[in-house]
Amino acid sequence: MNITEEIQDLKREKNAVILAHYYVNPEIQEIADYIGDSYYLSKVAVDLKEQTIVFCGVSFMGESAKEGGPETWKHLSVRSTSRPRLVFHAQKRLRECVANKTVRGKLARALRDNFHSSYVEQIDFYHDFAPYSFFFQEVRNARDGICGGLIFHDHQNDLKKASYSVHT
Repeated sequence: MNITEEIQDLKREKNAVILAHYYVNPEIQEIADYIGDSYYLSKVAVDLKEQTIVFCGVSFMGESAKEGGPETWKHLSVRSTSRPRLVFHAQKRLRECVANKTVRGKLARALRDNFHSSYVEQIDFYHDFAPYSFFFQEVRNARDGICGGLIFHDHQNDLKKASYSVHT
């Protein structure tokens, strides 16, 4: 039996479903039941009947599903060796970003393009005073790394022209 067959058997045995973000490795996407962006996967998770939801992506996806998902479920996290774990402590700010399709897309691209160092274990995101923006702190070898802001620049209230930038 190969690894794919073993995973399929485990999914049946454990009543599990696998949700994978677009940017996880293709090998993971091949075994996933659903593939999409964070917003889509979190919405899918709310209506799932399976007991175990395996998210392959960033940690806030699991938190979003927990808000409306089944009473009892397990959130499993598999750390990628090529990307740090992203932890959002600013849940209200994150919900504001995810609720706006344009901002959500820009945030996803900014996270993908700017936070991918294999030397960083985790990046913690906190509330920032600027709308749709976050303060971040890297964790390297269980110690604090660089910190800065993931800042949303709104160009005269035109969200389509707006962009994110990283300030350290």
